[in-house]
Amino acid sequence: MSDTDYDPVGCAELIERIKASFSGLSIPGRENIITNLYWAGRMDMERRGTIIGLNGKAWQSVDRNDIVGHASALPTLTPEAFRYYLPAFLIDIVHETIATLKGQNYPHDVSYMVIPMIIPWSDGKEDHRMTERMTHFTTQQSQAVYDFLIFRIPISLEEDDLTPDEANRALVFWKQKIKLN
Repeated sequence: MSDTDYDPVGCAELIERIKASFSGLSIPGRENIITNLYWAGRMDMERRGTIIGLNGKAWQSVDRNDIVGHASALPTLTPEAFRYYLPAFLIDIVHETIATLKGQNYPHDVSYMVIPMIIPWSDGKEDHRMTERMTHFTTQQSQAVYDFLIFRIPISLEEDDLTPDEANRALVFWKQKIKLN
């Protein structure tokens, strides 16, 4: 995709849709950020760091350092915390994409950690963690995620970060979620 194919106005609109869709959520409490602080019977310091880093922080104030520092913790967030902080990660990926398409350096791409968290598994079995995470998304929030995927999928396919099957599963899932709400 060349810079001339890129529509920065469309990106600004996408960012505003994401912001508007998730604006009314309450900050999850300290006890409702991570599903389990322990891994293999010991306290997981990365998970502890995520609790400390995100505790009391509005998603709108999550900065680039938080995004990079906590992206790998996304699978361990509670469904409430996942839904609450997801817009910060999506918006960061839009900014990263804009910079990359303009040939600018945007270190620490997190899209490869975030996008799989919004794609159902391929084995045909219900992904209970995915289902739990996505249960309380409103129609407007589901539409914002779908719009984000429409924006990002062509780039992820081009970069081989996503397979056509994963792209299709994601779009079908979120389209159904929009219709069901």
